[in-house]
Amino acid sequence: MTPLHTIVNFLDETLESAKFKDLSLNGLQVEGNPSIDTVCVAVDACLESAEKAANLGANLLVAHHGLFWGKPLALVGAHKRLIECLLDSKMSLYASHLPLDAHIEFGNNFSLARALELKDLRQCLEYEGQKIACRGSNELGRSIEEITTQLQELGPSFKPLAINFGPKVPNKILIATGSAADALYSANSLDFDTLVTGEAKQFAYHYAQENKLNVIFAGHYTTETYGVVELGKLLTKKFGLKNHFIDIPTSI
Repeated sequence: MTPLHTIVNFLDETLESAKFKDLSLNGLQVEGNPSIDTVCVAVDACLESAEKAANLGANLLVAHHGLFWGKPLALVGAHKRLIECLLDSKMSLYASHLPLDAHIEFGNNFSLARALELKDLRQCLEYEGQKIACRGSNELGRSIEEITTQLQELGPSFKPLAINFGPKVPNKILIATGSAADALYSANSLDFDTLVTGEAKQFAYHYAQENKLNVIFAGHYTTETYGVVELGKLLTKKFGLKNHFIDIPTSI
């Protein structure tokens, strides 16, 4: 068993959570059992995730999307049931949003870039003083169709939507997982011809067409599974914790 506060301090320091200005309350959101032997990781801190984690005997749930986003929520309805599930099972909840998107080793963006075998990875796309995305080079010379197919293979629960008005063989690719279609506006300043993100936005079609860019929407959920999975592995390696990834694809 490992003390909860030891794990929380380790995650806070590793992810450098204090550096980020974020709507998410990053860090420990719900305090449960003071000793941890089993952790579950999930993209979303939803009722289904909490119930599955409780059934697996977890004392800690680590999620990318936590419960608190800049304003208080009344403990009623489904939110009440979620909190009850956490408290009744004495399970802690730790959340990491932008820090987990941005981390060079364990984050969503860099992990997806490595899965796509991009080279010369660099931090970019500044938000509130921190760079949160990853730009890489397509040194293997894969076509946009090949990259789209690879994204489908990496996340079979979601069929990527590709808008291809840029080069057939991309040069520089920006990875900005989740809901980051607005990153297209930075194509010139960040020097990329292709964006890989999660959720599709209406404006992206015309902007990509008019500016000769590619954009692949590979699913908000699918593109953000990488960080929590890596954190689970890290906690197992560091503390010997049992860990389980709770996979709840949303098709979004």
